[in-house]
Amino acid sequence: MAQEALSPYCHDLITKKRWFLENPPKEERELLDGSGACWCRHTKDVVGRDGLVVDPEDCQSGRSCFREWGSPREVATEG
Repeated sequence: MAQEALSPYCHDLITKKRWFLENPPKEERELLDGSGACWCRHTKDVVGRDGLVVDPEDCQSGRSCFREWGSPREVATEG
């Protein structure tokens, strides 16, 4: 039996409301406030590591830079 993902959204999708979540978000409304502001944890911008726009609709499984919610932090590398 396949394990259900904790959240459909990328772990690196950051929003204002994310900091107040007690559980991984299951719906877009749990992430976005009225401003709709979101950004990538890696780029600190509205464009992700793959050069595409960051938003809950697009930051899901299948995107090249997607990281499952709750996955271990990536090790930063120099060079």
